[in-house]
Amino acid sequence: MIPPFDPVVNDNIMIDNQAEKGGGLRFCFFYGALPEPLVSGNIIIGNTATERGGGVDCEAADPVMYHTTIEGNDAPAGGGAYSFSGGELVLVNSIIANSMQGGGLFADGLSSIVTSYCDVWNNTGGDYIGCTPSVFDISCPPQYCDMAHNDLRLYETSECQGAGEGGTDIGAKGVGCFTIPDVLFYDNFSDQNDEGWLAETAGDGEMSVVTGAYQGSATGLESWAMSQVVGPDLAFEDFHFWVDVRAASEIWPPTGFVDFYLRHTDFTRSYVVRLGAAVGQLWKFTPSGREFLLEFPFEFIPGEWTQMHFVVLGDELSAYVSGPDGIENLVFFYHDVLNPIPTGTVGVGVAENGPALAFFDNVLVALVDATGVESPEDVAEVPTVRLLFQNQPNPFNPSTVIRYEVPGPAAVSLRIYDIAGHLVDVLVDGETVAAGTHSATWTGRDSQGRAMPSGTYFYRLEAGGYCETRRMTLVR
Repeated sequence: MIPPFDPVVNDNIMIDNQAEKGGGLRFCFFYGALPEPLVSGNIIIGNTATERGGGVDCEAADPVMYHTTIEGNDAPAGGGAYSFSGGELVLVNSIIANSMQGGGLFADGLSSIVTSYCDVWNNTGGDYIGCTPSVFDISCPPQYCDMAHNDLRLYETSECQGAGEGGTDIGAKGVGCFTIPDVLFYDNFSDQNDEGWLAETAGDGEMSVVTGAYQGSATGLESWAMSQVVGPDLAFEDFHFWVDVRAASEIWPPTGFVDFYLRHTDFTRSYVVRLGAAVGQLWKFTPSGREFLLEFPFEFIPGEWTQMHFVVLGDELSAYVSGPDGIENLVFFYHDVLNPIPTGTVGVGVAENGPALAFFDNVLVALVDATGVESPEDVAEVPTVRLLFQNQPNPFNPSTVIRYEVPGPAAVSLRIYDIAGHLVDVLVDGETVAAGTHSATWTGRDSQGRAMPSGTYFYRLEAGGYCETRRMTLVR
């Protein structure tokens, strides 16, 4: 008898199971008579099959699986998934990675496996056997938050972030951890879990962020609409603000501007960064009027994403732009000597101004770790500009050089972490360095001299009250 509803298999964790076929999940004998199951949001990890389909086995069935993470499963054939006896397994926005044997995806001669917007990577025996990737598939390390503890959410640096159909994240759980500590707010506008979000219509390209409980929405194909956070006051004055910006090439006029607001809710003072097609300006707005502070060169590449990074530290405001090589370049630095930036609840945002049109994505607000600043004397020793450069070469084997710059004497720490956030090595341990550019070499080994495996690692610079983290890739 055919059930009156589609069966649902959503938001489960299938871990460490064993079977002859389909160690994690098995679909069989539909023959067109049973309804298509709704399968989404599942994690299938560490399962074993003695014959086939370590993670998933599909026999004479046609399931469609969305936002599924199939990780580290094991079978002689189809370590990740196996399709048999005329079945067609469809995988959308899913990860199939690190299968122990038998290949990631295995379709026999009478069956098929169809993928779309999937990350298929590092499966022993091959990624696709008897099937082919779609033009939308990717192949890269997923970058899980904590694989050792089965936390298969993604870092915000994962290439799976926003690479799924419609700009969603690939995998079951989306972004959930950060290379940057003390994150207050993050929105990549592709989270499939919208619990606690209140969608409301807003104009394209308008956005504001304040610490507290989230409300927001994104409307339209490429419009990143209003995101507003309102909540209890949280007093601090040091923070990072990242945002990706893309100017619409077809209607971006030379005279157009986009405004970035860095302000406090007491409205004592607002700093507005205005970015035009080939010029940037910094303005200060106060209850008594507005003041032009400085102008700096800036140019969007129409149609391409540009990452902006603002740092507010005490009475200093710095802005960086990431180039195509991922290296951040300082575009301006401003020191408000007469009117220090007040402590208060921070508000940061971006908005269109005039006829210009720009899209915004990957908004992140994080605290600057200022725990090392304890006295006016310490504050005086904190460099006014800090630059951490991308390691060279990258990817690397067997060693790489990390450069950093401080304009004044500062106590510096430079540490290496693995993808799970575990400390691997310490290159500089709280040493006071002179003004100028310095470098340290990492040989791809931990503090005990043991060679580290291929993969993504992070290096973190701390100088006074400043910290910055970048990633690098070791290839053995």
